Amino acid sequence: LDEFDAEETANDLHDRSLIRRLDLGARVFTLHDTLREVLGERLGAERRRAAHARFAAGWRLAVAGHWEELRDDYAAQHLLTHMWAADEADGVQALLLDPGWMMARLQGAADVQRLLADYRAHAPDRATAAGQIGQVLELAASAIAADPRELPGQLLGRLDDAEPPVAEVELSPAPLPS
Repeated sequence: LDEFDAEETANDLHDRSLIRRLDLGARVFTLHDTLREVLGERLGAERRRAAHARFAAGWRLAVAGHWEELRDDYAAQHLLTHMWAADEADGVQALLLDPGWMMARLQGAADVQRLLADYRAHAPDRATAAGQIGQVLELAASAIAADPRELPGQLLGRLDDAEPPVAEVELSPAPLPS
């Protein structure tokens, strides 16, 4: 398809409610959940996992590990989900310990509730370092919501007397995969 045909097709799909959100200027659309499920089933498990991995790898490359520079709202909101679906659980846990990632989640359209949702979904076990950080974020949510720049101070202050395993973790940028 050329660009004109692609736009015409996208508009047609949007008119039929198969695309929930369409922004031709930004070249972004959101598929209806049912259509996304059907396409995912047609891909099959391995190709679906590979597609999720490509999304995550592209965003990782775009910021070169400096997650605080991530300006794509979709990426900030869905990166962990794509990584999890790509079987990158270790990478998800590393991001949950990365202050740059936390700050990226608080930029743009994101807010502290979306950051907390990441921890609820991917670090529900309070016995893990990421789970303990999620618990600290729950306690500090109102201060961070009022001013996201409070995040580093809240983490340092509330984790100062933390018990293992978080006491043994250095909050640092997530490593780039080799």
